[in-house]
Amino acid sequence: MCTYQTLYHNAREGYVIHCRQCNHLQTGFGNICITLSRQGFLSFLQYLRECLTIADKDLDVKTFRIPTPYDGMHLLLTGGEIKRLVSMLDEAETEWRSLALLELFRQGTGDERGE
Repeated sequence: MCTYQTLYHNAREGYVIHCRQCNHLQTGFGNICITLSRQGFLSFLQYLRECLTIADKDLDVKTFRIPTPYDGMHLLLTGGEIKRLVSMLDEAETEWRSLALLELFRQGTGDERGE
């Protein structure tokens, strides 16, 4: 059974949650929800970061076709949406890495309660 921890939440933009059991991340953005493995999440974020280099050209036109790991399913986003999504995922990644470091520290000190 999944136990989620919130890495990012904004009522207008979306959310990123991490399952402690299966180590998958779920991202909700606009009208999409996508669940990826840890490596899939990092690859997805890297791909979106690369898209940022040309995103300024079409901020309001849905011209960016983003592949997903699912056959026949792509995300269609504007340059502005890509910028907001990358910002959201960057914040979630930072939080995720911070929590992982805290967990290592707790394990190293023998504090299993997480207090």
